[in-house]
Amino acid sequence: MAQSLGSSLFALMDADVGCIAPTRASPGVVRMLMRAGALALLLQLAGCGTSDRVAQLWAYPEAELRPVGSTVLDKRERPARMTIEGRDTASVGYLLGAPEDPAAIEDFYGRELISRGWQEPTDLPAIGLRVRTSTELLARSWRKGDVVFRLGVLNPADPAAEGPSEGFASVFRIDLVDRPIDPKAN
Repeated sequence: MAQSLGSSLFALMDADVGCIAPTRASPGVVRMLMRAGALALLLQLAGCGTSDRVAQLWAYPEAELRPVGSTVLDKRERPARMTIEGRDTASVGYLLGAPEDPAAIEDFYGRELISRGWQEPTDLPAIGLRVRTSTELLARSWRKGDVVFRLGVLNPADPAAEGPSEGFASVFRIDLVDRPIDPKAN
């Protein structure tokens, strides 16, 4: 079976590509193709759990927590994945615009999240998410179990900041981040 599958594959490649190649694959090539297929299947199956975690993050009521009058500018989600630097965690969130100034946005999320059982972080991975990026005016984070809620208010004067700033007093991102990575672990 494996021999005929490999032979058929090469025959198809010959017909499609038009190159001269043997129509019978050696047993070593067939084994290599079978292993590659099995590896691809395992990688696909391993990736199935990541979309489940994204769905679990969206299930948090705080994923939809927005000030009255705010406008959704973009919705984003990222499953957990491996990168050249190591594991990257799953996250979901929105880019929003609001008529309130940044201090009012920060007060809204601080008040709402604390009342819902979220806490100021004390661990390095969650505190690290409080460091603002070069395009942000401020960044805050709160933790509940393995999930961190991150607020980042963008600087409207920064041309690299994402999203339109016209018509909004504040443009900001909210993200729920799954199990943030300890920078000391990498």
